[in-house]
Amino acid sequence: MLPLILVAIPLIVVVLLVARRVNYGLALITGAITIALVSAMKPTTFLETIISTMADLETLELASIVALIQILAIYMSESGMIEQLIDSIRKLLSAKVTLAILPAIMGSLPMPGGALLSAPMIEDTAGKLGLDSDEKSFVNVWFRHWNFFVYPLSSAIILASTLSGVSLHELIAVQIPIVLLYVGIGYIASLYRITNLKEGGMDQQSRKLIHRILLNISPIAVAVTLTIVGLNMVLALAIAIAYTILVTRISFERAWKALKKVNISLPLAIPGVMIFRYTLNRSGLIEAALPYLTSTYLPPVAVALAVAWIVGLATAMPSAGIALVIPIASAIIGDMSASTASSVYISIIFSYLVSPLHLCLVLTVGYYRSNIHSVYKKLIPSAITAYILSLATLSLIR
Repeated sequence: MLPLILVAIPLIVVVLLVARRVNYGLALITGAITIALVSAMKPTTFLETIISTMADLETLELASIVALIQILAIYMSESGMIEQLIDSIRKLLSAKVTLAILPAIMGSLPMPGGALLSAPMIEDTAGKLGLDSDEKSFVNVWFRHWNFFVYPLSSAIILASTLSGVSLHELIAVQIPIVLLYVGIGYIASLYRITNLKEGGMDQQSRKLIHRILLNISPIAVAVTLTIVGLNMVLALAIAIAYTILVTRISFERAWKALKKVNISLPLAIPGVMIFRYTLNRSGLIEAALPYLTSTYLPPVAVALAVAWIVGLATAMPSAGIALVIPIASAIIGDMSASTASSVYISIIFSYLVSPLHLCLVLTVGYYRSNIHSVYKKLIPSAITAYILSLATLSLIR
């Protein structure tokens, strides 16, 4: 039983720090120190782990990707591309589609507390459709999180791919049915019975609006396309950023000033993630606890999913949950297939979605002045239904 307690101590430390809104990278470094202490790791071994992790190409690449995704989003926002994209969508598409797409677009941008950006964008349209404050909250929270499943520039799915050893393309491929289930269940729960409206309609301006949409979403399309064809994601993002600067003619001075908006804590958190991972691997704690974790007569995957739900609910932060859970799941399960890695990953995402500590949920409920208990009456059944159907789909794929 002692090995289980020793594994639990650093996890509890990280969860408590994250709950207090400590940067999750710093929280994970503290967790790594805790691992070194409880496992009686030699200081020289711990120092070697830190140095090798910081020099590791994988660590540097992940940190660069997280920084570059932010820079791309900032330049698209600074140039007015995001604003024009949203305006064109409102004019071209029906109210129902607009209501689902606008939170999704904002969800694809790496902005902490981004729910406060999408909430006012859909308020007018939601009001025209007759949605009350609880329904607005559900729509904003549900549809802004589609990107976790298939969006190649989502830092969560990139991190999950790296830690699980499953290629990004494979992970996204098995999750295409999941995102379809997710969107479909959200639609049935919130928009299916509502009479639709046209925001602008398909008239002679529609071709111009489609062109504006394609132009303003093209930087993301460039990055995603280059990644799909096999180019290193760092290079793909760098090219997409250069393309954005050229197309929008952002001056050097303005581009330089815009860099001040980068949340440096996000890329700096990546070394914490990797230090925690490698310290845990070298500590021997998981190997010692493995007999206890696998002696429950439950399948190893079920144990890993249970751990994912507990950590996901407690941290309410996908990247922190992924950093904590996937190394443990890998030790319990062994080499993971794409469908198994996806099962662990979506457990973290769905537990994060319904966690009472989920920042997007808290901010959305506060903005619309809705009742979180009423929102939960729709959010929890929808999430559980989507999760169970997703696991069933992944079992068929497996």
